[in-house]
Amino acid sequence: MKFDDRQTQFNELLLRALEGDITDEQAAMLNRLLVEDAEARGQYLDFMRLYGELSPYGDAGRLSSTEQTGQEQSEDYTTLLHSLAREETTAPTVSIAEAKTDSGKELIQQVKREKVVYKMSRSSVLTLFASVAATVLIILFLRFNPQDTVKVATLTDSIDAVFSGGQTCSAGSRLASGSESFWLQKGIVKVAFDYGAEVVIEAPAEFVLNAADDMTLRSGRLFAHVPTRSQGFKVETPMATVIDLGTEFAVKVDFDGTSDVHLFKGKASLIPGSKGRAVSSSQLLQVDQARRVNRAGQVVSIPVETREFVRSIDSRTGLIWRGSGLDLADIVTGGRGFGGGNPQMVIDPTNGQYMEYVQRGAAIRRATSPYSKVDGLKYVDGVFVPDGGEGPIVVSSEGTLFKECPDTSGNIRKDISVLSNVYDSERGRLTVGDTSYGYPGLPAMTMHANAGITFDLDAIRNDLTDLEIVSFETLCAIAPNPTLNQPAASETQAGRADFWIVVDGQVRKSLTAMPIDSSEVVRIPIQPQDRFLTIITTDHMVSSEKDPINSDRCFLGVPVLGVQSKESTK
Repeated sequence: MKFDDRQTQFNELLLRALEGDITDEQAAMLNRLLVEDAEARGQYLDFMRLYGELSPYGDAGRLSSTEQTGQEQSEDYTTLLHSLAREETTAPTVSIAEAKTDSGKELIQQVKREKVVYKMSRSSVLTLFASVAATVLIILFLRFNPQDTVKVATLTDSIDAVFSGGQTCSAGSRLASGSESFWLQKGIVKVAFDYGAEVVIEAPAEFVLNAADDMTLRSGRLFAHVPTRSQGFKVETPMATVIDLGTEFAVKVDFDGTSDVHLFKGKASLIPGSKGRAVSSSQLLQVDQARRVNRAGQVVSIPVETREFVRSIDSRTGLIWRGSGLDLADIVTGGRGFGGGNPQMVIDPTNGQYMEYVQRGAAIRRATSPYSKVDGLKYVDGVFVPDGGEGPIVVSSEGTLFKECPDTSGNIRKDISVLSNVYDSERGRLTVGDTSYGYPGLPAMTMHANAGITFDLDAIRNDLTDLEIVSFETLCAIAPNPTLNQPAASETQAGRADFWIVVDGQVRKSLTAMPIDSSEVVRIPIQPQDRFLTIITTDHMVSSEKDPINSDRCFLGVPVLGVQSKESTK
């Protein structure tokens, strides 16, 4: 039997068997060891033989299962001594021969030793110095690279990130745990922990990596995505500890230690107090709940902020995503859907020209080609003037056909834009009830009939690799026309128009014959295989209309592609 843990286990079981306190389970284990291991059986026999040989002497070899008193132990010891004394008196005499010596010689003589001179070769000296140098290097390494420093995470991406001392970290840099802080003075970093959690941290921030599933945020903001397989990820702050239960949450720590926690998905446990030393009862946070822990350890409810924290970044495309959807009104003016577009830019549906806004008045125009690509807008595939009078129309650069397009006049007056003053010039506004669109916070895309625009969803996916498009939502509305409030206005002037939401040539939603000052919210799901999203307005032409596009002031309020992190579905 190998001298390892099994040997220790065998000895313990054997002693327990002799002491009489072995359990049934342990007895079965001892029997199994004796059956499986011949060496164990040999040791067992030797042990029992020794035990048996000691037992006649006053039971000196007995290992009692009960405790003995001091008097009983003394009596056993006395019995053993008496037994040994009897053995000594009855044992046969042993003769020892006397050693013969020469009386003429001294038994002890002085011994002289010659001094030995040791010589070291040159190679031995060099080896000695090399050994000393190696020892010094090892000591220095252990001094300045302590063993408790362990790489626990990877910096996977960053945008304009600068750490204290002007240091920068490139993607792929491994980050170590320890007591020293990381000071992020500028920019945003994305850190993936070895156990699966991922955090996005915004400057200015101070943080410490404690382990592969544990960190401390001393100040700043972070967003954490923790997949189900990594439940238990912990974020400590000066005034609270958040323990994840498979969530998406955000933490903000002010410089005085006040800590805010916002839960977006799943559940999390909030423990008020420094380093988990609770100063009040812990709380289980649910979706769309937020709490603030002040310096006194008091917990108060606060509104959840779904757009205040950076959730994902992509340095390749410059993406900084704060949880909002992609704004199509921003995309048609040159942005990436998260701001940055120029509201003075418009698209001419007749030829695909992307240009600055020009006042065109009431002049009627017609398309110069069935479908026009738009140069300069990566996410816009193309535009067109819809007219199905002669059959299906082309709605993508890949030749996708829209077979249900109605017959229209084929006329158009306005460019596709986000400018509310396009309608202000006609003494009208983009309004629904008391709400005005086309301003910051309530963007709008104007598409006076007849107009069509197609967005390339794959182009968006190729740039936003961490996000998944899941829906399209907008308010389809026809703005009121103040001139129609005049008594002379006729029924033929009461423009009606149609909205068509088409995906890869198939109608997902249609609103036909919508009157002036009407609106309806539209929401459709978007699947991963969907390629082209097309939005069309048509004039709902009737024979009695002199000007079919008159007052067809179609616009889309807050047109948004709903997106979510791909990780949130895992």
